[in-house]
Amino acid sequence: MNAKELCEGSRANYANFITWVALDRSNLSAGRQLSVNYFIVAVILFFAQLLFGMIAATQFIFPNFLYDWLDFSVNRMVHINAMIVWMLYGFIGCVYWLLEDESGTEIVGLKLGKLAFGY
Repeated sequence: MNAKELCEGSRANYANFITWVALDRSNLSAGRQLSVNYFIVAVILFFAQLLFGMIAATQFIFPNFLYDWLDFSVNRMVHINAMIVWMLYGFIGCVYWLLEDESGTEIVGLKLGKLAFGY
Protein backbone atom coordinates (compact mmCIF):
# COMPACT_ATOMS: atom_id res chain seq x y z
CA MET A 1 0.00 0.00 0.00
CA ASN A 2 1.51 3.30 -1.03
CA ALA A 3 0.96 6.74 0.51
CA LYS A 4 -1.64 7.81 -2.06
CA GLU A 5 -3.85 4.78 -1.38
CA LEU A 6 -3.45 5.34 2.35
CA CYS A 7 -4.55 8.99 2.04
CA GLU A 8 -7.54 8.07 -0.12
CA GLY A 9 -8.55 5.40 2.39
CA SER A 10 -8.24 7.88 5.24
CA ARG A 11 -10.40 10.41 3.41
CA ALA A 12 -13.02 7.76 2.72
CA ASN A 13 -13.01 6.71 6.37
CA TYR A 14 -13.34 10.36 7.46
CA ALA A 15 -16.28 10.86 5.08
CA ASN A 16 -17.94 7.71 6.44
CA PHE A 17 -17.34 8.93 10.01
CA ILE A 18 -18.97 12.30 9.27
CA THR A 19 -21.94 10.51 7.71
CA TRP A 20 -22.17 8.15 10.68
CA VAL A 21 -22.19 10.98 13.19
CA ALA A 22 -24.77 12.76 10.97
CA LEU A 23 -23.48 16.24 11.62
CA ASP A 24 -25.84 18.72 10.01
CA ARG A 25 -23.78 21.87 9.86
CA SER A 26 -26.07 23.86 7.58
CA ASN A 27 -27.59 25.84 10.46
CA LEU A 28 -24.26 26.59 12.16
CA SER A 29 -22.15 29.70 11.68
CA ALA A 30 -18.68 29.42 10.15
CA GLY A 31 -16.97 29.58 13.54
CA ARG A 32 -19.16 26.84 14.96
CA GLN A 33 -18.61 24.68 11.89
CA LEU A 34 -14.88 24.98 12.48
CA SER A 35 -15.29 24.20 16.17
CA VAL A 36 -17.06 20.94 15.29
CA ASN A 37 -13.91 19.88 13.41
CA TYR A 38 -11.82 20.62 16.49
CA PHE A 39 -14.24 18.68 18.70
CA ILE A 40 -14.13 15.63 16.40
CA VAL A 41 -10.31 15.59 16.49
CA ALA A 42 -10.36 16.06 20.27
CA VAL A 43 -12.64 13.04 20.72
CA ILE A 44 -10.50 10.89 18.42
CA LEU A 45 -7.35 11.89 20.31
CA PHE A 46 -9.08 11.24 23.63
CA PHE A 47 -9.79 7.65 22.62
CA ALA A 48 -6.23 7.30 21.28
CA GLN A 49 -4.97 8.49 24.67
CA LEU A 50 -7.13 5.89 26.41
CA LEU A 51 -5.92 3.14 24.10
CA PHE A 52 -2.23 3.97 24.53
CA GLY A 53 -2.74 4.39 28.28
CA MET A 54 -4.21 0.92 28.54
CA ILE A 55 -1.37 -0.52 26.48
CA ALA A 56 1.15 1.33 28.68
CA ALA A 57 -0.48 -0.02 31.83
CA THR A 58 -0.36 -3.53 30.43
CA GLN A 59 3.29 -3.08 29.45
CA PHE A 60 4.08 -1.79 32.93
CA ILE A 61 2.65 -4.96 34.48
CA PHE A 62 3.88 -7.33 31.74
CA PRO A 63 7.11 -5.77 30.33
CA ASN A 64 7.32 -8.11 27.32
CA PHE A 65 3.82 -7.24 26.04
CA LEU A 66 4.20 -5.79 22.50
CA TYR A 67 7.83 -4.92 23.28
CA ASP A 68 9.07 -5.67 19.77
CA TRP A 69 6.34 -3.55 18.22
CA LEU A 70 5.89 -0.69 20.70
CA ASP A 71 8.34 0.16 23.46
CA PHE A 72 6.99 1.37 26.83
CA SER A 73 8.78 4.73 26.67
CA VAL A 74 7.41 5.46 23.19
CA ASN A 75 3.96 4.34 24.25
CA ARG A 76 4.07 6.59 27.32
CA MET A 77 5.17 9.53 25.16
CA VAL A 78 2.29 9.02 22.71
CA HIS A 79 -0.15 8.69 25.61
CA ILE A 80 0.96 11.98 27.22
CA ASN A 81 1.17 13.87 23.91
CA ALA A 82 -2.30 12.70 22.88
CA MET A 83 -3.62 13.95 26.22
CA ILE A 84 -2.08 17.39 25.77
CA VAL A 85 -3.19 17.75 22.15
CA TRP A 86 -6.80 16.59 22.70
CA MET A 87 -7.16 19.09 25.51
CA LEU A 88 -5.76 21.88 23.35
CA TYR A 89 -8.04 20.99 20.45
CA GLY A 90 -11.00 20.90 22.81
CA PHE A 91 -10.15 24.33 24.22
CA ILE A 92 -9.64 25.80 20.75
CA GLY A 93 -12.97 24.31 19.67
CA CYS A 94 -14.65 25.92 22.68
CA VAL A 95 -13.16 29.28 21.80
CA TYR A 96 -14.43 29.07 18.22
CA TRP A 97 -17.84 27.92 19.48
CA LEU A 98 -18.28 30.78 21.96
CA LEU A 99 -16.37 33.64 20.34
CA GLU A 100 -19.03 34.87 17.92
CA ASP A 101 -21.78 34.88 20.54
CA GLU A 102 -19.72 36.60 23.19
CA SER A 103 -18.17 39.24 20.94
CA GLY A 104 -21.23 39.83 18.76
CA THR A 105 -19.12 39.87 15.58
CA GLU A 106 -17.94 37.39 12.99
CA ILE A 107 -14.57 35.73 13.38
CA VAL A 108 -12.02 37.35 11.08
CA GLY A 109 -9.25 34.73 11.01
CA LEU A 110 -11.19 31.55 10.17
CA LYS A 111 -8.79 30.70 7.34
CA LEU A 112 -5.99 30.51 9.89
CA GLY A 113 -8.09 28.16 12.04
CA LYS A 114 -8.87 25.98 9.04
CA LEU A 115 -5.14 25.63 8.35
CA ALA A 116 -4.96 22.82 10.92
CA PHE A 117 -7.31 20.75 8.75
CA GLY A 118 -5.70 21.45 5.40
CA TYR A 119 -8.48 23.50 3.81
